[in-house]
Amino acid sequence: LAGAAMVYVNDAFCEFTGYTKREVLGSNCRFLQGPHTEASKVAQLSESLRQGEACAACLTNYRKDGETFQNLLLCLPVHDSTGVYRFCIGIQAAADDCDRSAIARLATRLPASIRAVYTRP
Repeated sequence: LAGAAMVYVNDAFCEFTGYTKREVLGSNCRFLQGPHTEASKVAQLSESLRQGEACAACLTNYRKDGETFQNLLLCLPVHDSTGVYRFCIGIQAAADDCDRSAIARLATRLPASIRAVYTRP
């Protein structure tokens, strides 16, 4: 997944971050990172994505106007019928508290097939 360019964002993403679809489609979501983004968490996410594994993290990210927010990010790899990793579905939510329970709470709103990945002990 070279570059992991975004191919879809919903209106809520645009409203929350302040970016338009035109500004973000085709870009990697690294533009949300800034000086206080946790490099170790970004590295963990990157490695999980390279391995084609589901992952979750809470990152300090930045809106277009420079305001920070806690981004609870869930990533789920999508494999084709031959098992080749093709895409990643990324789901984000603003989080006041970023801990394992926050991830579990967000995961409860996902379809069962995805939820199981994030609620493992």
